[in-house]
Amino acid sequence: MGLLADPLWFADLLNCLQVWLREEPELITKELGTHVDKLIHVFSFARAASAQTFLKSLEPLVSIVQECPLLSVMMAEQGVIPSILTGLAIHEGSSYIRNQLLLVLLFLVLHCKDAKKSVPDKDKMVKGVTEIMLSATGRVKDISKKILNALAEK
Repeated sequence: MGLLADPLWFADLLNCLQVWLREEPELITKELGTHVDKLIHVFSFARAASAQTFLKSLEPLVSIVQECPLLSVMMAEQGVIPSILTGLAIHEGSSYIRNQLLLVLLFLVLHCKDAKKSVPDKDKMVKGVTEIMLSATGRVKDISKKILNALAEK
């Protein structure tokens, strides 16, 4: 799991974890759960890693967050949301990156709601996602609306 902190290897490790998660979901969810901080650190590469490496990490990140509700809740509780919002701001010109990061936010919100947990940094998220929704088109706008609707539901 230490490779998640390595800007040269984190994307390859995430791809491996994504595949392994499908084979042994309990084991990988437990392992990732003990290293949530390292998984959260991956989002800091939105500004530090090469664009190509960060792009390579997005699909497995979305998949891992989607397939591991408990892990999503832990990530939200331990502060991943501001890092994702920063990534959204940095990659304003890339619809693909914004789409993937918004999907991560959507799954975090939905998993927190399913677990009856409050969504951390909700006010920051509403502000950031609203700004994106007002300036975006297509899928990015649609996902932004879904996030805001999920946050508005009680």
